[in-house]
Amino acid sequence: MVLARLFSNSTPPPMVRAIRAYRKLPLTGQTRQRAGRTVSKRARSLSVTEVERLTRRYQGGATVYELATEFGIDLRTVAIRLKAAGVSMRHQPPKATMIDEMVLLYTSGLSLVRVGDKVGVNAATVANHLRDRGVEMRPAKRRHR
Repeated sequence: MVLARLFSNSTPPPMVRAIRAYRKLPLTGQTRQRAGRTVSKRARSLSVTEVERLTRRYQGGATVYELATEFGIDLRTVAIRLKAAGVSMRHQPPKATMIDEMVLLYTSGLSLVRVGDKVGVNAATVANHLRDRGVEMRPAKRRHR
């Protein structure tokens, strides 16, 4: 009898105990979300007229942030729709061909301001890109007052 008591286990296995404890938990009506995760939403479809209105508003000076709020869509969706409509986005870095043109104009003798006016960017932007390309900058001409 002593041996039978030593080798018998009257408590249920751990898995059975865990299942019983889980079933006793008050889980009705509770939903839990993982911390740090956002629920992804499906992008809202825009009609042809909405895309046209979006394009007109952007070309009229509205920002991507304003349009995203106004149309109830994500910033990336605004940018995607505008690019698909053939709209050139503002505040984009110049492409390599534009920088090549800057280099050509500057080495031909134009000032930074004139080069910037021709390509549509600020003179400081022109100077930055020329320096990045290794173009030797001319000294600034001093004006007499």
